[in-house]
Amino acid sequence: MLISLTRWPVPQMHDDFSNLLAADTLLHGRLANPTPPAFESMETFHVVMTPTYASKFPLGPAFFLAVGKLVMGDFACGLWLCCGLATASITWMLLACFSNRWACGMGLCIAVHPSWQNGWAQEFTHGWLPLAGVALVLGGTLRLHRILRMTATRLETTNPQAYRFSLLGIAIGCSLVLFSRPFDGGIVCLMLMASLTPSAMRWLSSISQTSLDFRILLLQSTLPAVGVILIAIGLQLATNKMVTGQLQQLPYQLHEKQYGVAPLFIWGTPNEPTIGHRFVELSTYHQKYSLNSWSDSRSFGGYTSLLANRGSQIIQHWGFCFAILPMAILTWRTGRRRWGSLLVIALIAILTINCVPWVMPAYVASLIPIAILLFSFILKRFSTWIASQYQFQSTLPNSRHRAEFLTLGFLFCFQLIALSCTCYARATNQPGWQMDWADERKRLVDRLRESDESHLILVEYQSDHNVNEEWVYNEADIPNAKIVWGRFASPELNQQLVKSYPNRKVWRLPVPSGSLEPYVSEPDVP
Repeated sequence: MLISLTRWPVPQMHDDFSNLLAADTLLHGRLANPTPPAFESMETFHVVMTPTYASKFPLGPAFFLAVGKLVMGDFACGLWLCCGLATASITWMLLACFSNRWACGMGLCIAVHPSWQNGWAQEFTHGWLPLAGVALVLGGTLRLHRILRMTATRLETTNPQAYRFSLLGIAIGCSLVLFSRPFDGGIVCLMLMASLTPSAMRWLSSISQTSLDFRILLLQSTLPAVGVILIAIGLQLATNKMVTGQLQQLPYQLHEKQYGVAPLFIWGTPNEPTIGHRFVELSTYHQKYSLNSWSDSRSFGGYTSLLANRGSQIIQHWGFCFAILPMAILTWRTGRRRWGSLLVIALIAILTINCVPWVMPAYVASLIPIAILLFSFILKRFSTWIASQYQFQSTLPNSRHRAEFLTLGFLFCFQLIALSCTCYARATNQPGWQMDWADERKRLVDRLRESDESHLILVEYQSDHNVNEEWVYNEADIPNAKIVWGRFASPELNQQLVKSYPNRKVWRLPVPSGSLEPYVSEPDVP
C-alpha cells in the first residue's frame, strides 16, 4: 500500500484493462454484460463483444479487484489483498515442513520481495492467485503425506481435523487455480496430488480395519472440501453459460475462436477467426505479433529460448534456489526422496507449460511455490551445517537458532535494500519503469470525469502506433458510462457510433501524438 502511494497503479497491458472490465462487471452484479450498441467500433483485445460483452479471462483476479473497489474505494486495493493472500498461503505451506520461527521468517522475507511488491502488487495482471493456489495445494499435500503414512494401529488416534484442514486447503487452492491459471496451475496441482497415490493406496487398505464411527467421521471431514470444489465448478459453468451461451465453452475459447489466429499450443495449427479483424491494430496483433511468437517457438531453438526465458523468470521471482543448488550437496542425503520428487515435478511441469508459446512472469507463478520450498530447505540445511562446523556440539541447538536468525536476517536485509532501490526507480519513472502513455490516458480520464458532460472519444491511430499501447477500453455499462471509447473508422461506422450514443460531447484523439480535438461530423452516408 505504501509503495502504491508513491506511484499509484495504472492499467497498461491489454490484460489489465480486460481484468478491470471483469471486475466492473462483477460490481454490477452480473457475470456478463449485454452487447453494447455499435460494438463494432469498440472491439479491442482480450474482450468478447458478442453474444455478450465480457472479459475472456477467468474471474479470480477480477473478484479481488472488485472487493478492493467495493471495500476501499479503488480497484488497485484488490492488488494488496491478493498479495496478502499469497504471502499467507506460502507461509502456511512452509509450516508443513518447518518450524514456526523459520516459516514466519521466510514469509516475512517473501513479503518484502522487490519484484513482487513493485511488480505484481502494483499491476492489474499478476500471478498472485495461481501462486497462492499452488502453495495451498502443496501445503495440504505435504500434510496429507504425513497423515497417510500412519499405520492402521495409529489411525484412530489421528484427529480428523487434520484431514479436514489439509483437504480444505487443497480444495481452496484448486479453486484459486481454476479461476486464475487453469492450464499451467492445473498441471502442477494434478502432479502434486498424483504424488499422494502410493500413500493413499496403503491408507485405504488400512482404513478398512478401523471402526465404522471413525470412517463416518473421516467422511464428514471431506465434505467441506467437496463443497468448495462443487461451488467452484458450478460458478465456472455459470460463467461459461452467461458469456458464451454454452456450459462447456470457456470465454477464453470463444474469444480465440472469434479473433485468435495463433493456436494456444506449439503443436496446433493457425485458426481462421470467425469474426475477423476490422481494424489494423487487431490484425497486426493477431496475425503478426502473436502468430510470429507461435511460429518461432516451433523450432528446437525457439522452444529452448522459451524455456530459458521461463527459467530466468522463476529465478527472478524468488526461485533463485536453482542458483544455489550446489549447496544442496551438503545435505542432499537427508530428505533426498521428498525434495527430489518435488524437483522432478517442477521440471516436468515447466517442460509441459513451455508448450504455450508466450512468456510472461504470471505464466510461471504456479512453479514458484515449489522453488520457494526447495530454497527454504537448502537454506535451512545450510545454516544448520554452518552451525555444526563452527560451534561445539554441546551448544548445537542454540548455535543452530543463531545461525537461522542470522541467515534470515541477512536475506531480509538484502530483500529490503533491493526493494528500496526498485521503489525509488519506479517512483522516479526511471528506464524500465516508464508508463508514459498509460499515465497520459489516466490523466485524460480523470480530467474528463470532473466535467459535467458525458463524452465519446474516437481514437485515431497513426501509422507509428504501438499495438501494445491500446486506448480503446470501456467500462461494463457502456451506455451509462461517463466516457465511451471507440475507434475512428469509416464514415459509416463513425456515424453509427455517434448516433448510438447521443447527448455526448464527441472528440477525436490522434494517437500516439496529439490531443483531444472536437469531432467534425461527416456527411450523411446513404
